[in-house]
Amino acid sequence: MIIYLHGFNSSSSSSKAQLCKKYLTDKGVGDKILIPDLPLSTYKVVNLIEMLISENEIIGFIGSSMGGFYSCYFANKYNLKGVYINPVVDDHLPSMLNIVGSYENFNNGKKDTFSMNDYENLKKDYESLKATKLNTDFLKSENEVLKSKINDVSTQSSELLAKVIIDKKSPFLRSVIVNRGSKDNVILGMAVLDGKFLVGKVVEVNYSTSRVLLLSDLNSKIPVSIEPNGVQSILSGSGSSFGEIQYIKEDYQLDSDFEIFTSGSGGIFRSGIPIGKTILNAGSGLNTIKVKFHSDFSQLRLVKIVSFEEVKQND
Repeated sequence: MIIYLHGFNSSSSSSKAQLCKKYLTDKGVGDKILIPDLPLSTYKVVNLIEMLISENEIIGFIGSSMGGFYSCYFANKYNLKGVYINPVVDDHLPSMLNIVGSYENFNNGKKDTFSMNDYENLKKDYESLKATKLNTDFLKSENEVLKSKINDVSTQSSELLAKVIIDKKSPFLRSVIVNRGSKDNVILGMAVLDGKFLVGKVVEVNYSTSRVLLLSDLNSKIPVSIEPNGVQSILSGSGSSFGEIQYIKEDYQLDSDFEIFTSGSGGIFRSGIPIGKTILNAGSGLNTIKVKFHSDFSQLRLVKIVSFEEVKQND
């Protein structure tokens, strides 16, 4: 199935949406496209699209204007194909403050509101897209280093989409239950991603479900790389919505907004998976460096369970 996403305050009956529908119908596959009516609320849009992805075999997106942005966002998040028609990009974001308000739909007359909170959510989604590009740049840089070795090493991955069915919360422990288990070939230690961002690993496997320990859990400790300088460290869970950097060399000068990636040390995860950014408070010491995760763990609905395998390549 393909999902077509229309522009701001438009609808499924827009001219471009119907042209796409007609084209596929003429090709005999008109039943292979979904064209939802999108609300103005960014939160409601994301929930709607996540639901469509979970209920259908989606292979790609087509989107126009604001729908182009959402198509790009979800295509990147779930490694799907995408066609973007005049999409909203970063240069448009400042001017979108001017469209905060209430509207009557162009096509069906329904009234809806695009709030300031929706605008802030849109900016967060764009930050997620930028982090995806950083992940690509990191892997390209690492690949050049690997190629300088006699035996190059690369990784191949297999992934499985899973739905979060239970969110186990306590004052300090953070884990979720997903609807995939040993019958789906899930094994202990597999990485769990929200789109392209690491959120945890599988720590318990049953026949049809598994438990995922989130990075924010007090028991979570993973080796990471701090970019742009590639300094190695350990990221620990704090029991809150932030992680903490530990065991960093004392002469290294950290700053806010340094990117945190998996380092690949110890063979726990593949290197280069984006995790979050550093946050420094005035007067904070090396033992209180916090990391703001790219993903909001309280909003996890669909995740990817991924296994990575190293492959040696000889010239």
